[in-house]
Amino acid sequence: MFAIMNGFLAVTILLSLYCYYRSKKLYFYAKPLPILTLIIFRTISFVQNPNYIDLLIIFALIFGMSGDLFIIFDDKFLFGLASFLIGHVLYITYFLLGDIKLNIYAAIIIFVATSVTLVGMYFTKNKEFNNKLIPPIIVYTLVLAFALVAAISYDLTKYSNLRFFSIGLGLFFISDGLLSLDKFIKKFKFTYIFILLTYYLAQTFIVYGSF
Repeated sequence: MFAIMNGFLAVTILLSLYCYYRSKKLYFYAKPLPILTLIIFRTISFVQNPNYIDLLIIFALIFGMSGDLFIIFDDKFLFGLASFLIGHVLYITYFLLGDIKLNIYAAIIIFVATSVTLVGMYFTKNKEFNNKLIPPIIVYTLVLAFALVAAISYDLTKYSNLRFFSIGLGLFFISDGLLSLDKFIKKFKFTYIFILLTYYLAQTFIVYGSF
């Protein structure tokens, strides 16, 4: 099943990237396809081997896919942010139900790095940045930071050699950082390729970790 899923993911990711640069009309339909692929395969696995905690992963992916669509439109940015935030809360719930021991060292490092990033973004934001976005962005970023701490703590508690959850949430952090750079500070020609790739890989690693 993994080989088939990876094949569909590769095709849909390439289609999404192609549509972003060549056909913006089709991009709305192409962008959520990789996450839809993950939802379908994770749901098939759940039906074959039910474990109700895995529903948190599936619903987190659904909210992520909704965020994919909202965030395409500038006037729906907050809806996209809210969708991703709910997804991260579901991931956090999944990790906490795993009876983890929170890693204090990871928490300190990540929250210091997050604080520095938020301050840096505030002082380098472009003129189009709306100050009303500051509170929701701070809340979202802190939740994402806690999700990363929870993922690292989960992997370390479970003594996982693969660290799929940590890698996935780490890539999520990188993707959102690049998106903030592109949207609020300065646009670079090929930044969006890395935003999409890191985001799709983030969700993929999280799904791998849940198997």
